[in-house]
Amino acid sequence: MIPNSVVRRLKALIVFAGIGLIALFVLGAGPSQGGVPPQPYGANFFSGVITVQGEIPPVNTKVIGCVADCIRVFESEPVLTDADGNYVALQLNPDDEELVGRIIYFYLVNEFGRISASETRRFEGDFNIYDLDLTFIDPLPVVAPTPAPPTLSLVPETGLVTTINGGGFSSGSLVTLMSQGTVLGTVIADGNGRFRIVITAPSSVAGEYQVTSTDAEGRSGSATLTVPDLTGQDGLAGAKGSTGPGGADGNQGAPGPTGSDASLVLPVVALTLAGLAILIIIVMYLYLVSWYKDLVRRLPPPGIR
Repeated sequence: MIPNSVVRRLKALIVFAGIGLIALFVLGAGPSQGGVPPQPYGANFFSGVITVQGEIPPVNTKVIGCVADCIRVFESEPVLTDADGNYVALQLNPDDEELVGRIIYFYLVNEFGRISASETRRFEGDFNIYDLDLTFIDPLPVVAPTPAPPTLSLVPETGLVTTINGGGFSSGSLVTLMSQGTVLGTVIADGNGRFRIVITAPSSVAGEYQVTSTDAEGRSGSATLTVPDLTGQDGLAGAKGSTGPGGADGNQGAPGPTGSDASLVLPVVALTLAGLAILIIIVMYLYLVSWYKDLVRRLPPPGIR
């Protein structure tokens, strides 16, 4: 099997031979310069092996060369690496002869950015071929996947007290839960970014309240807690009266107390029962006193016993 270095050199020689023939043809067809031979100026070509953090880059990785500055001065056309990390005939051919002596920087580029090689070379403009292996310390740029937004679920979703289950937050981060500017609680997310916490509603007034949870990294999620209407309802109508004399139906019972009246009835009943209890205690006390006095009267005097 032919070594990769030999194959690479053969590829480079074929490319350079073709470029050289074209250049000779162009120079031979060029206008006369008054008997002064043309000054030597032409492209530089580079070939070699590329490694990224000690590994061969993916096939068809783009390599470019820039003289001084890629944007403002000169950037070459890219060449692609093969499966063995070889790049062949990277051509730097700026039109400006004033760039001779300036530094060439080499880059690997992809859709996410570029990284710079440790090696540099001087631009000679001498239409020469150079072997140059390129090493890259930084990894090829990639775009990290966008994490899914945090989620909140409430169990139950209606009531004054609920359990919040959260997910998708930063691992080990402090999560603060708020509603209407009020902190409802704080909790630490576990290693998987999940948490569970019991909270009370920010108000007992009926309505919908948005509960927001935010971690220390700024990741946030929200859910809606519904507080039901807890005011009293009208009482049921009283039972129908029994049949009266002569077979006539009795009148319908009076309506029961309304929900608002119920709050007044209960204290009245409680006070009535308390009064009855006090009255019973007083009657028992008076009875015991009367019984004791009667017992004392019936006993003989102390000297006669």
